Amino acid sequence: MKNAKKAKNTGRIFLVLVVIAVSLIPALYNLIFLSSMWDPYGNVANLPVAVVNEDEPATVSGKSLSLGKQIVTSLKKQKGLDYHFVSAKQGDAGIANGTYYMKVTLPKTLSQQAGTLLGDSPSVPTITYAISEGRNYTASKMVTSAATSLKSSVSQQITKIYVKTLLTNFSDTGNALNAAQQGTTQLHDGTVQIAAGTDKLSTNLLKLSKGAMEFTDGANTLTVGIKAYTDGVSTVNTGVNKLSTGSAALSGGASQLVSKGNELVSGLSTLSSSSLSGAQKLTQASKSLTSGVEQLSSSMTMSDAQSAQMQQLTAGLPTLNTAIQQLNAAIQQIDTSSQMEAIAQAASASQKIEEESQFLSSGFDTLLSSQEASSSQNVKNTAAFQQLGSAEQQQILDAMNSGITQTQQVTSMKTQLVTLNTYSSALYKKLAAASSADAQSKAVKDTAALKQASATIAGQSAQALPGGAQAISTLDSGLTSAKKAIDSQLLPGTQQLSSGISTYGNAVSGGATKLSKGSRTYVNAVGTLGSGINTLGSGITTLSQGTGTLASQSGTLLAGSQKLAIASSSIASGSAQLKSGEDTVDTALTKVSSGLSTMSTKFGKATSAIRALNTTSSGADAVSAPLKLDKTVNASVPNNGTAMAPYMMSVALFVGALSFNMMFEAGVPRYRPRSGWHWWRQKMPLFLLVSIAQASLVFGAVTLLGLHPLNPALTLLMLIFEALGYMSLITVVNVIFGKVGAFLMLLFLMVQLAGSGGTYPVVLSNGFFKAVNPWLPMTHAIDGLRNAISIGGSINSQLALFLALFLVTNLIMLLIFSLRRRSILVKPSDSDDTQNYVVKESQSGTATVPAIVPTISTTPAVPA
Repeated sequence: MKNAKKAKNTGRIFLVLVVIAVSLIPALYNLIFLSSMWDPYGNVANLPVAVVNEDEPATVSGKSLSLGKQIVTSLKKQKGLDYHFVSAKQGDAGIANGTYYMKVTLPKTLSQQAGTLLGDSPSVPTITYAISEGRNYTASKMVTSAATSLKSSVSQQITKIYVKTLLTNFSDTGNALNAAQQGTTQLHDGTVQIAAGTDKLSTNLLKLSKGAMEFTDGANTLTVGIKAYTDGVSTVNTGVNKLSTGSAALSGGASQLVSKGNELVSGLSTLSSSSLSGAQKLTQASKSLTSGVEQLSSSMTMSDAQSAQMQQLTAGLPTLNTAIQQLNAAIQQIDTSSQMEAIAQAASASQKIEEESQFLSSGFDTLLSSQEASSSQNVKNTAAFQQLGSAEQQQILDAMNSGITQTQQVTSMKTQLVTLNTYSSALYKKLAAASSADAQSKAVKDTAALKQASATIAGQSAQALPGGAQAISTLDSGLTSAKKAIDSQLLPGTQQLSSGISTYGNAVSGGATKLSKGSRTYVNAVGTLGSGINTLGSGITTLSQGTGTLASQSGTLLAGSQKLAIASSSIASGSAQLKSGEDTVDTALTKVSSGLSTMSTKFGKATSAIRALNTTSSGADAVSAPLKLDKTVNASVPNNGTAMAPYMMSVALFVGALSFNMMFEAGVPRYRPRSGWHWWRQKMPLFLLVSIAQASLVFGAVTLLGLHPLNPALTLLMLIFEALGYMSLITVVNVIFGKVGAFLMLLFLMVQLAGSGGTYPVVLSNGFFKAVNPWLPMTHAIDGLRNAISIGGSINSQLALFLALFLVTNLIMLLIFSLRRRSILVKPSDSDDTQNYVVKESQSGTATVPAIVPTISTTPAVPA
């Protein structure tokens, strides 16, 4: 009796211990499993990562860049991972033996490649990292995420560097555009001034053209006059040569006459002294005298032709002198220097126009090349431009498109400038040739020679011609007086002497005296005549020399006047061409001025658009990180354990219910039941009590780990309903299928583990799990716990579902218990002794409700 009671007490104690142990299974499961993964992301800083820095500094935009050093410095300040800065060999060894979960390598060319991103051949920098997924896949994902974050951080640093460079360049571009605007404004003002100058030039060119035409007409008239003058000079020179010959003969005759007169005086003196003794000689001498006087009288008498020539020569000399003086005055008034100066000024003006047009053409070439260097497509392809807002992008594109359209207009104006430059160059070459030193020197020399010759001729003419006319008049007067004296005095005297020779002797003294006086008068007159003839000869010689010089220079004078006419014609033609070119220049300058004004306006807009950009460091920071994530967490989860708790608690409760059913048989009553309800009351209260205990212990365990639900009461209620539902479901399957039921429930657990969406969203699973997900109790259990713990939503539908599951499964058990109760072979004992039963199959075969018969067992079973 004592042994029976002792065994009974031992069995009860063992039962209690087993119940407690089974009840603790879900709690222990959660404590052990969840504690190992409660906050792994909070301990990522303990993951060892090797960093190998092989980067070498490079020069970017004139500044030294050591990107690798900057990254290492940044990583040392971060606490995200356990960074170890080692060599490449140490990093490889650490990855191989598991010391490091990741090796990050900063290559030698990192900074150099980063410096090429804005160049012609950009090379994207590459940071390599190595992981070992085989050692720990989750850790590899964690460090990969860290590598992605590192990439983002380094990319932001590089972007910031280049955004600063770009913004600085934008600022410089804005300054350059401002300077270009000022330059175009100055160019516009210059074109306006040039246009005003061309207007003045046009007026003066018109005057020059008219003056050149008038000068050409005058030069042609001068050529004709000079031709007539040279012909007259030749005629005069011929007449003067003849006059010189005649005056020489006349001078010889006068000399002979003087000589004969002296002889006559001498003879008369001899006659007077020897008149008394030389009457015979006197008679002979008087005959000779009469004959000589007659000859002299005849020689002093000019022919009609000689008289006419003398009169023509005398009348022509003043006219010739007047023409020579007028010609000399006209020649002296020729101002070669002023004409050459005007040509030189025109050449200088045309050269300035050529230089200005060349300058404008060169300036436009430079402007076109700078605009084409920075195209809108290049700007669009830059990372800085793509990170700008749409409004800012549109502003820049509008300004650049307007600049490009304007550049096309400037290109059309470049053709007009080339045409202007061509005309200006041709005009300048002609004017330069006309105003060259050789041409100017030749013109000056020819003009100087002409002036000198003309002055010499005029001087000689002024001296010789009036003297020649006077000498001719004196000669004619002397000859006339001499002839009158001979005819009226000498010849009658000799005749009287000859006729009155017979009375000579009587009046020889008186006659000799008279004869001596007359001969003296004659000698004096002849002396005067000789002097006049000598003066005339000297003047005629001078006149001959002057007319000879004038005749020799007449060809040069004529050639010079012809050249002067040709040059004046060329000046007139060139000035007309220059006027036409100036009109073209004026039209082109008007277009250039309009284009420069438009260009200045566009440059101003572009400058304003660029200056509207924020080019400071804050702007670079904003562009390099143009987006911030504003994270809103609707259901905050502090750590991984809190997130995994709904899933792991559900799994633990299902495992706990399965474990309890594997240890306790609900399908074997303690004693023969009176009804199905009676049978249910024998078994299920303990099962349900264990379920509630498991749920409460699980809740306590996770609370101990640090779980803080939004609604602890609802969380606990959901766990109790879930535990009751799982226990009822597993129990009814075990009651129906026996030990096979436990196996089926184990398979069902595996399906729920994969298809309930506890770890990964079910949408990431295959089609089978997507299809069964809504029909799995654990799916709804996890959703209910998530709502109670972190979401704060309603769990009414989940509670209702598990309540329905509990009710349905227990109703099924009542039905099965009611059906099986009739198969119990022994009556239930009223004693407290425990009956041992075995289940055997009915006589009808398999798959029937098993019959329960009592057996005698030497080993006590755990009573239930």
